[in-house]
Amino acid sequence: MTTSTDIAAGLPATATTQLVYPVTARVDVSDNYSGEKVDDPYRWLENLDSRATQDWVSAQNKVSQPRLEAIQQRAW
Repeated sequence: MTTSTDIAAGLPATATTQLVYPVTARVDVSDNYSGEKVDDPYRWLENLDSRATQDWVSAQNKVSQPRLEAIQQRAW
């Protein structure tokens, strides 16, 4: 299936498989800005030194890296 990204980038159509992304945890955190509650469920990802964030990034990279490496035009 050709995606809009393929068309925009001028890449040839390739067979794609369904991507299965790692589950991203959501936490119950919010801020109050001028009386308006703003949820921030992914705030835990802002702590780059935490083991949880590092594990999440590694899991995401396992999904994305093979696809990125398969792009022929990427080498140049």
